[in-house]
Order: sequence, then C-alpha cells, then structure tokens
Amino acid sequence: MSVRKLTAGLLTALALLGGVSTTAQAQEHLPVADPFEFDPDFRWFEPMHQMDFDDMKPSKRANSGWFGSYDRTRLWASRPELDDPNVSETKLDPGWGHRYEVGFMRPDVDKGWLFNWSRIGIGKYFTIERERVNRINTDQLGGTPANQAPPFGFIVPEGDGNTPGLNTRTYFIQDSENVVNYDAYELNKTWRMEPYRYGGILEPLVGVRWMRVTDVNTLQTYNSSLDIDTVPFIIFGDAEQLITDNTTTENEVIAGQVGFRYIKFRDRFTFSGDFRAFTGASLQCSTSREETEITIYDGAGEGAAVD
Repeated sequence: MSVRKLTAGLLTALALLGGVSTTAQAQEHLPVADPFEFDPDFRWFEPMHQMDFDDMKPSKRANSGWFGSYDRTRLWASRPELDDPNVSETKLDPGWGHRYEVGFMRPDVDKGWLFNWSRIGIGKYFTIERERVNRINTDQLGGTPANQAPPFGFIVPEGDGNTPGLNTRTYFIQDSENVVNYDAYELNKTWRMEPYRYGGILEPLVGVRWMRVTDVNTLQTYNSSLDIDTVPFIIFGDAEQLITDNTTTENEVIAGQVGFRYIKFRDRFTFSGDFRAFTGASLQCSTSREETEITIYDGAGEGAAVD
C-alpha cells in the first residue's frame, strides 16, 4: 500500500470518529432551563388545611429526631392533717407550675430518650392586715424618705417606711393552710409502638426519677401595746412584737420508674396522657425556727419615731 493511500485512509477514519463523537455529545447536551418555567412555592407560613391532616398518618405526625415541649400545669393538693375541726382536710387547694421536656426519637427504629423537668407550687395562706403602732410615716408622705443614709437615700431600716401601695405601715399576719413546692427531674428510655386502629400511639418508658416535695408550715402572732387584752410591753412602753414560727419539711426521693404515654391526634390537636409508677429511697429532713421582731417607739401617735 502506498503512503498516499494510507494517509487518505487515516484521514477518512478520523473524520468518521469526529462525526460520531459530535453526534454523541449533541445527544447528551442539556440546554439551560428558563427560570420562569419553574413554579416555586414561597408561602412558607401558609396555614395547613384540614386535608393535610387527613392525608398524614399518625406515625408521621409523632415527634421524631430532636423535639421539645412546654406545658403549663395545674395541680390540686389536699390539706395536711390538723387537729382543728374548723379546717377541712379533704379540701383541695390549686397551684400552677411548669413542665419542660426535651427528647430524641430515632425514626428508623422508634426508640429514643426523654428528659423531663417539672416544678409546681401551691401557696394557701390565711392573711390578716394589722396596722402598726405608728400607722403612718409622715416624713415619707412628702416624698422624702425618712432616716436617709448616704449616698443613695435608702430608708434605714426599710421596715420603718410605709408599705408600698398602701401609704401606711402595715403588717400582713399570715398562717399557712397549704403550702407545698414540688420539683422533679426524670430521664427515660422510650419505645414507640405501632399506631392503633383509630390512630392512638402508645410509648412505654423505663427510667430514673429524682424529686423533692417541700412542705412549709408558718404561724405568725402579732401583739402591740395598743391591744387591750395583752400587756406584754409594760417595760417597753409603746412597742409591738411579731413572732413567726416556721417549720419546713423536705422529702427527697430517688427512684426507678416504669410507665407509658398515650398520644392521640385529632384534627389540629394532640391529646396525651402519662402514667408513672416508681419505687426507691425517700429521705426526709425537718427544720424549725422561731423569729421574734420587737419595735419600740417614742410614742403611739402618727409620726412616732422608732427608738
């Protein structure tokens, strides 16, 4: 074969390969799309419709991944046992509190952890207002605090001033009827069962709990030289006395617990109920103290000064 024929054959082969390559590249080429051909939905805050809830399964509405919740709680507690026929031990006193929850649920295996913190307080007092011997601090009515102390002009002591909001010197004598503070922390391992026929979901749990219940018993007694039936201040002259007896009992519990949570979705609402059963150690501590405050005056009229 001559060199001329060989060169012509190679050029022909290269031309054919170039055409095939060009054809293949032309088939794979994707033109740039017109941005106005898309119909994006930027309505991020559009409310969900009832149809959206009907199409969503209960297992999809349940929490997954990291989640948290806050509940405003309401608690009723019975009154302590007292040897007073005028006090009903079966009466329930209400109180408000808070419950915070943080958890993590793996959607692939329906297992997770749940941390819970609850705090609730109940404070029921029987309160009586008693005007003090010097019922009005006249120096303070003019806008200038009595017994100013540099550099800020604070009242020394603050108890010598008028009661804020009343413009009189008043004692609020309180006897506790039902004062309870509840504080609890718990950590649970949770499992999520398959939804029931009507959409309810059961989540069993096993964990540990620490909680503290504080009961406060306060009794206050007020006497003054103006009282006709008491004469405790003959040596002091014009004076008053406030006695406060306070007993605080703390009960701390650390325990293991088992329970469950039942969740039911209804339209836009989520209904849930919890059950806990625990057993463990209970540690109790009770402290009592008595405080006596005596105030002596240079007279019994309005504007009398504290000696």
